[in-house]
Amino acid sequence: ISNIYKIQDDIIKAKEYISDAENIIRLHYDTNTILYAEVLHVKGSISLNQSDNTKSINFFNRCIDLKKSITGKNDTTLAKSYYNIGTNYFYLGNYDRSLNYYKKALENCLLKANKFNADIADYYQGIGIIYSMQSKNDSAVYYLVNSLDIKKKTLAENSPSLAQAYSNVGFLLLKNGDIENANNYFDLAEIIYIDNFGNRYIKLGGIYQ
Repeated sequence: ISNIYKIQDDIIKAKEYISDAENIIRLHYDTNTILYAEVLHVKGSISLNQSDNTKSINFFNRCIDLKKSITGKNDTTLAKSYYNIGTNYFYLGNYDRSLNYYKKALENCLLKANKFNADIADYYQGIGIIYSMQSKNDSAVYYLVNSLDIKKKTLAENSPSLAQAYSNVGFLLLKNGDIENANNYFDLAEIIYIDNFGNRYIKLGGIYQ
């Protein structure tokens, strides 16, 4: 229930329900459990949503440590906690640490049998964006194109997330001076954005510049 309220941006309700869940676990169960680790993960997500980055990092690290002690370091559910720590560091402007945790998330998630899922695409994208910010363009292209390829296999053809992936590659190619190919990617993104939101959608402004 807390996760649903968090998705709906009702943080007050989300905090109420996760606090109730934590109290029930402390009263009736052992806190050395996966169930309690999930509570820590949700609390980390709520703190991230509130831009309380230091507290969020602490919750996610506690979640990771507890899961590792129970299921081991190869538990592929660790990936989301690693990724969220990376996002916290991204917002704090610590891009080296952010990159490190995004790579941990990707490495952990690649242990899954299914190598084509939305989470892996997001991890590739996060790494690519940081490399782009660091002007490591060859590495950025590799990760952003991998993200795009996975999204093309896993998302609907008119998904806004796919449009964002096209735009990411387009902006990077434009940065590299490859205007023709950049425009090809922008055209694909434009079609999806207009199909979903109309021709006045705000993200079209970046493409049209």
